[in-house]
Amino acid sequence: MEYLKHNEIYLGRSECKMLEIEPNSVALSFWSPPYFVGKDYEKEETFESWQSLLRQVIHNHYQILKPGGFLSVKKTTSF
Repeated sequence: MEYLKHNEIYLGRSECKMLEIEPNSVALSFWSPPYFVGKDYEKEETFESWQSLLRQVIHNHYQILKPGGFLSVKKTTSF
């Protein structure tokens, strides 16, 4: 399999694109997930599908993070 190249920008759903990242190659992942607050890009999501997305992306981090690597999830801000 050919993995995604470093220092490039890719468009796609994170739960899918993460499968294209070389295993054990990421030291730090900073993730700002969708927060299921009614944004246009969340229109088709149900609460259950949103929870499933979060679970899948977090699970996929186990494969790509280097041993001792970190996953940081951005906290939403209040309006």
